[in-house]
Amino acid sequence: MKRLCAAATAAGLILQSHGAVAQTAEPPAPATTPAPETAPATPAPASVATPAPPARLDPFDVDPASITVPDLSFTMTPAIASDFQKYFYFHRADTDFNTALSDILECDAYARGLSGGQAGNVDMTSAIATYGIYGAAAGVLVGALAGAIFGSQEIRNRHRINLRTCMGYKGYGRYGLPKDIFTQFNSQDSSPGAMDAEQISLLRQQARIASGPRPQQESIGQ
Repeated sequence: MKRLCAAATAAGLILQSHGAVAQTAEPPAPATTPAPETAPATPAPASVATPAPPARLDPFDVDPASITVPDLSFTMTPAIASDFQKYFYFHRADTDFNTALSDILECDAYARGLSGGQAGNVDMTSAIATYGIYGAAAGVLVGALAGAIFGSQEIRNRHRINLRTCMGYKGYGRYGLPKDIFTQFNSQDSSPGAMDAEQISLLRQQARIASGPRPQQESIGQ
């Protein structure tokens, strides 16, 4: 009997000890949800430096003596003379280089504006004072219609007519040339717009000729 009681007591102690261990055991850690992956940050676009605008060319910033002009001498033929309405140069006696260049720049800008139909590029006050209100308005209208209907060839023709009219009004004589000499110091681009270094160089040559020695041939008028 004593043995049974001792055994029961021992079993109770074992059960209590096991319960205590079970109560003190830490519960398993709850499962954690992995953090969502974030997309890599988009790098900021590299800044592009804005190039500085080219320096504006000054047509008068030149020594006239440094300007080389083509030889204007040629042998007259009927075929060459028949093209004098298209190929020519200007000259006015007792005119200095800067005055000639100023006149050519003004008349070239005027001719480009009217021949291209760009009234906004033309000082219409000056045009009206020079040619009258109807002449200035007609020039703009004819230039716009010519550019729209006939294209670049007719624009060049209108440019020549307007240029001849403007320079003639300023008292310059016009002298004919063969085409191969004319193209050496005249631009084929008669469209409105800012002039580049090449165009300025050509206009300087024209001014050098216009203020240079008197031509040997006779003026052909406007």
